[in-house]
Amino acid sequence: MPVVSSTSMALVTINAEQKTEAFAKAGPDLKFLLDKKDIDEELQGLLYHVGVTSVELLAAFAKNQDDLEAALKTYFGIDGTADVASRLKVARVVVAWNAAKARAVKHAEVDAECEVNGQPKELPQAEAAAMRKAFEKAWWELDDKAVPAKSYLQKILDRVEKDDLVAEPLSEVLTIPEDDPDTLKAVWTLGNELKAVKVGTKVSLPRDAEELRKRVGVLGTAWMMVAYQQTHKAYLRGLTPQTFAEYLEYLLGDFVMGLCAKDASGRAFAHPSWALVVAYEFAIRVRTMQLIRKGKSFKTALKESWEDAVIKERYFTTPLCLEQARKRPLPVETWEAPQDPPDKRRKEKGGKKGKGKGKGKGKNVAPSGCASTTPDNRPICFNYNNKAKRCKANGCRFLHVCGQCFKPNFPMYACDHKP
Repeated sequence: MPVVSSTSMALVTINAEQKTEAFAKAGPDLKFLLDKKDIDEELQGLLYHVGVTSVELLAAFAKNQDDLEAALKTYFGIDGTADVASRLKVARVVVAWNAAKARAVKHAEVDAECEVNGQPKELPQAEAAAMRKAFEKAWWELDDKAVPAKSYLQKILDRVEKDDLVAEPLSEVLTIPEDDPDTLKAVWTLGNELKAVKVGTKVSLPRDAEELRKRVGVLGTAWMMVAYQQTHKAYLRGLTPQTFAEYLEYLLGDFVMGLCAKDASGRAFAHPSWALVVAYEFAIRVRTMQLIRKGKSFKTALKESWEDAVIKERYFTTPLCLEQARKRPLPVETWEAPQDPPDKRRKEKGGKKGKGKGKGKGKNVAPSGCASTTPDNRPICFNYNNKAKRCKANGCRFLHVCGQCFKPNFPMYACDHKP
């Protein structure tokens, strides 16, 4: 039932459903503090229900100890003079309240320094541990290699609290073992003191499918952990591991990484480069953040972004076509084997050019049945495969392979055509 208030100051009571909702609203730092000070769940639920959901709010809940004890008696029915058990219960709340005041002051100082220095707000270790615990309770136990680093969580939390969402490169997605605590830089504090603060570590971008799978998995875990802490942010609700598993299936499946062009024999001859796959993945998340700022939930925005035909055309399909165009060889009729310098030809022929002699001999003309390029689009030397010509050019820019089976160092006329 809802909070009851009257002239007789009726006690605050809640039912099971309201208790569940109250615990969902409470901040992990306050939960950790009250658990540490042995405050029972019933009283915690009452405090969260009336709106005491953070360390700062607990610190401001009472003016002094007498005011706190009076509030406990008036609103929650805890009379410290009734018996020993009640006296101990009041004492625990007083201890937690004093700790909350000290922490609130310290948090305010740290937050102000971070704001001035342009650094993300420091994430208390207890809060990071509570976020990890919430994820593991909902899904599965995490190994440290799969747990987002505290510095990475700080960056996301800072952007969420400031409503300044941006897509981070995968090089900034760190796990606990990868977070280097010795990466520091000097900054000036509010008290004009020089202080060393930690700066973000970076890793290399994914180099293969497994590394991409790992980075996106850690990214998804981080956002879900932030969702457990920022429960008031509606766009973070509904995130599950399945959301990011489907995203990876799209990236590593036939629509992106597995996309390839095949010739008449079914042999693949063109596919996207790995750098293009990584760049397209980043473009999808950039679009996701844009949609979230327009009011979409994270889950919906991510799926709409990877299904967005304009994003795919601009950041994947068109660059893929341009990649293949750069690899495409010149038309066959323009291919010519390198010629010896004119002076050398004159010397070999006694200084006489001869009318009409040798005309067209340097042309790289394809013999019957000879392919123009290898399956990976590299031009084949026709003269090398022509028994009558037998290319002897020094440093020939065409491949000396069989024109039918592509076996290296075997001309077509001398090859058994076994690839």
